[in-house]
Amino acid sequence: GSVVRLDETAVALEADSDIFDEKIVPVDRPSTASPDAPYFEVEGEPSWLEAGAFFEHFKVWNRQAPSPRVRNLWATIPGGLKRGQYRLEITENSLVWTEAWKVPEKRVVISQAHALGSPGCCKLLGVLSILFGSVQIGVACSLVFASVPEGKSS
Repeated sequence: GSVVRLDETAVALEADSDIFDEKIVPVDRPSTASPDAPYFEVEGEPSWLEAGAFFEHFKVWNRQAPSPRVRNLWATIPGGLKRGQYRLEITENSLVWTEAWKVPEKRVVISQAHALGSPGCCKLLGVLSILFGSVQIGVACSLVFASVPEGKSS
């Protein structure tokens, strides 16, 4: 089968970059330095961070989680996937997940990009909007009818 290329660039939000711009500063690697020399300095100290996709993933994983169950974007597939069957091969699986962090399982979620999130999220927002709108109409009608004064007797 054919290989699907994942694009790991630009997975962090622009706001994530703003947070790290002043704290994590890229440095030039001296030509005499080993390939393992740092790419960044954090508050003047050499860092283990590397430039490129690794730094993008670092920014994504350091964002405050909005809920206990979080999905962090790892990559995008330019042009999307064509309909068909695919097989996922994980060639390297770090033991830190299972042994150090005691994570019972990992999952891969393939989803569709949308400005408001997933299609399920859009449906939920639509239903909630209709529900709240109906409640507001009901309250408005009850206020209008409750405030109509009864006929005055002369």
